[in-house]
Amino acid sequence: MAKKYRVTLTDEERQALEQQIARGKGGVHFHIPARILLPTDESSAGPAHDDVTVAEALTVSVRTIERVRQRFVVRRF
Repeated sequence: MAKKYRVTLTDEERQALEQQIARGKGGVHFHIPARILLPTDESSAGPAHDDVTVAEALTVSVRTIERVRQRFVVRRF
């Protein structure tokens, strides 16, 4: 099935997410989505991994990946 919500991060968004993860602050409500958004980024700078690969690597469900992508695309930061 084709992805309905595609994540394309700007350089600034990518840098902010990477810094947040590196600091280890922000709590689970920001840390897990950041770890999901970075590998699913479909911009030219992103790796664009598929949802199943990311879900297995982070031990979350594919549905969680889909919900995080949807929230990001609809609301951004």
